[in-house]
Amino acid sequence: MLDDSKIKILVCCHKPCELPQNKVFLPIHVGAALSDVNLGIQRDDQFNGVPCDNISDKNRSFCELTGLYWAWKNLKDASIIGLCHYRRYFDFHKQVPFGRESKQFKFAEFKNLDFDIPDQIFDKINNGSIIVPAPIHYDTNIAINYCTHHISDDFATLRKVFFETQPPYMQKAFYEVFFRENYLIPCNMCIMKREDFNEYCTWLFDIIFNLETKIDITHYNPVQQRIYGYMAERLFNVWLYTKRKKLIHKPLLFISDDPPVHPERPLLNQFIRNFKIDLGLRIARRRLPKELRHLKSK
Repeated sequence: MLDDSKIKILVCCHKPCELPQNKVFLPIHVGAALSDVNLGIQRDDQFNGVPCDNISDKNRSFCELTGLYWAWKNLKDASIIGLCHYRRYFDFHKQVPFGRESKQFKFAEFKNLDFDIPDQIFDKINNGSIIVPAPIHYDTNIAINYCTHHISDDFATLRKVFFETQPPYMQKAFYEVFFRENYLIPCNMCIMKREDFNEYCTWLFDIIFNLETKIDITHYNPVQQRIYGYMAERLFNVWLYTKRKKLIHKPLLFISDDPPVHPERPLLNQFIRNFKIDLGLRIARRRLPKELRHLKSK
């Protein structure tokens, strides 16, 4: 029988908001050290009401990673750990139309949504599966997408640091994910066993803290200052590539009263577009560069 007290799904918040009532969810105020507002929920700079191991003051550049770090360092008794956002949740009840990565709902609809996670899902997690968002497909590979929307010099630094510090099988995974794929598991969202969570966080934060010493973001605007949250999204895909875990992809419930940033395409049109992009990249994957042919995934 599942022990709900051992399951902790963080809901990252930075302002007052409506929250799911299911007790496996743990709302957490990310960036609490930078805020004068008391949200009346768990802070990412305290544990049991006292200061703890945290990086809350890095929230402007680390985003939800300050919550991820807090869970890694402080939720020692949890057997399953996950992360969601106050506006993004996994859909386990077919509330998102078939074939879509997400569906937007207004906050007035929040109480009508089903956020519960079936016990069968936790059974699969205990058997080694990882819950992740449905992937987003782009018109380009992940490297070009990053360089188009963020600072290309930062990607060059990421690539240099990665190839200087990671073993060959990780280097191959980096190349495959960034240069040969056009889809991304987004939002730094996941649910996994504590053992997998520990392994991922140990690997991720070693890279991110290294990058932090080499990139000057003092002149960046507020959007580009979120650099390490953006990089972690991509690095999570690299880590998943090497682990060969059973992934359970779930679409996202997106809660917002803002106009949709990406209008929903008719399902058939979306399928044809994704197929064309994927076909082109499959053709491009026919041969690896000479320096990577001998590398194998672990």
